Amino acid sequence: MSALLRGGCRCDAVRFEIAEVFDAGYCHCNRCRKHSGAPVFAFVHVPRAAFKLLSGELIAEPQERIGRGMICAACRGGVCFDMGERDLLSIAIGSLDEPDRVRPTFHQCVSSKLPWLEIADDLPRFSENTITHPQERRSPIVPGPEAIK
Repeated sequence: MSALLRGGCRCDAVRFEIAEVFDAGYCHCNRCRKHSGAPVFAFVHVPRAAFKLLSGELIAEPQERIGRGMICAACRGGVCFDMGERDLLSIAIGSLDEPDRVRPTFHQCVSSKLPWLEIADDLPRFSENTITHPQERRSPIVPGPEAIK
């Protein structure tokens, strides 16, 4: 799904551009909760080739089983998670300049969801992180005002 999105880290030393969105969702796993500091993590998945670093320097965190985090060299804030062999980057929707342009289309890892968190939408829910292909769900890109004309 084609979209030109921009974003950055919390100090804005790292700025990036996204030319294409693969998918977007909510993750309820423990790793994402700890990484984001929130009860659920809203993310956008981007093909690695669609991500362009505009400014700043990224530092790779130690390799994990499923990939590695990339952080800003200046503020040490998280920028993205490189999913290794999947050739995708996971980026927090909140780090985008226009986060309202991307909407999650599913919930994953709901088996790890906090018991007090109520999911009040009708999005598909997946017990773990094995999910259907995004072509089988609605687009995560919200059309801009120019597309509505």
